[in-house]
Amino acid sequence: AILGSGISWQPDPSITFETVTIASTSTTTPIPEVLVESVLIEGQKDIWYFDGVANLSVTVTVQSDVFDTFVQLYAIDSTLLQENDDSDGTNSQFVLELPADGIYQLEVSSFYGDAGGDYTMTVSGIDDIRDTLEGGRFIVPTTPTHTPSPTYTPTATLRPTSTHTPTATFTPTITPSPTFGFDRAQCPANLPPRLAIDTRGRVLPGGTSAVYEQPLTDSTQLGEIPGGVSFTVLDGPVCTDNFIWWQVEYRDITGWTIEAGAGEYFLEPLRR
Repeated sequence: AILGSGISWQPDPSITFETVTIASTSTTTPIPEVLVESVLIEGQKDIWYFDGVANLSVTVTVQSDVFDTFVQLYAIDSTLLQENDDSDGTNSQFVLELPADGIYQLEVSSFYGDAGGDYTMTVSGIDDIRDTLEGGRFIVPTTPTHTPSPTYTPTATLRPTSTHTPTATFTPTITPSPTFGFDRAQCPANLPPRLAIDTRGRVLPGGTSAVYEQPLTDSTQLGEIPGGVSFTVLDGPVCTDNFIWWQVEYRDITGWTIEAGAGEYFLEPLRR
């Protein structure tokens, strides 16, 4: 450079310049994630709720060092959307794109339903999870309304004169021998089968369910499934002796057990 006086300026060689890096203004939004640390009570299941939006991808991972984990995801109308047992050893994981806006329910249990202990659950894609339906943004509080009590209006009742009722005569019928298969004539009335092949069920709490070699109560008993414990359904239904039977697998036992009879159910689907 030439100064006004005609003196030329030279840079000082001892001066050095540092390169300055300007940080990029573009940022990547991190994927939200929720971590749950809990204890599963033996023989029970933990239920968790979260709000989801359509097309959101969520990853659910359940890990435990003390029991074989089992996780299921339901829509709020009780439709099962996804489940997993052993994605990595005894740990569970699945990835799912949510089908719609709404509340979703996660159920954590042990595979057979008879174990428990410490576990962790990680859900990526959401930023909040809760153990109750309350507090969700899809919950609309209801305003209580007054329902008036019904008033009683007496009505006249005709009293019929007594009539003679003939005595019914009993005609014996021959009962055919039971056959293996779904014969509605041999099934309990008003107790439709609720289980299905390749699904899981459980024994209702408070009792046990005997497992037989054949779908007959006089066949060899192979063992018992405790109340509240789950199993895998292999085959059925079969109706004999007015009972509904299913072939099931429980640990190292494979045989037939009774779903319903004598006016009540003894088993229920694990999927609600």
